[in-house]
Amino acid sequence: MSPLHQTSQQSPLLTVRGSRFAMPAFVLTLVAIPVTFVWAVQSNPFFSFSSFILPFVVPLGALIRLSMTTRAKFFEEHFEVQHTQVFYRDIIRADRGRFTLTIRYRRHNDAPNAKPRRIKLPFAEMRSTEQQQCLAILRTHATAETVSGLQG
Repeated sequence: MSPLHQTSQQSPLLTVRGSRFAMPAFVLTLVAIPVTFVWAVQSNPFFSFSSFILPFVVPLGALIRLSMTTRAKFFEEHFEVQHTQVFYRDIIRADRGRFTLTIRYRRHNDAPNAKPRRIKLPFAEMRSTEQQQCLAILRTHATAETVSGLQG
């Protein structure tokens, strides 16, 4: 078994899932459905529930998918964002913006003068505890000069 395959089977230090806005929006949608249905029935007694619920099906499905989608996983030697795996030793610079964490990295087989690759983590969608854990993991595992742009 290759070492890369072995590292991905370790348990993650942190798993960031979904959006912090997904659950409140999901609950709000579930509250809005019966309220608007009562209003619709009072205005038209022959109104069917199936024709009423159809516009809500896609947003409900999207909110459920959004709350279950894994955004990032942090392991001992690397982290994964979407389907991209980045080793901490490959990080060139990490910058925290207001809404995103931008990480510039260069893989070991890239040319030294090649433009660094960039990956963004949506910080606005993370809970504050997940943000702090993410920053702590990066400060612990990456070199000091690469994470000097991380405040907070």
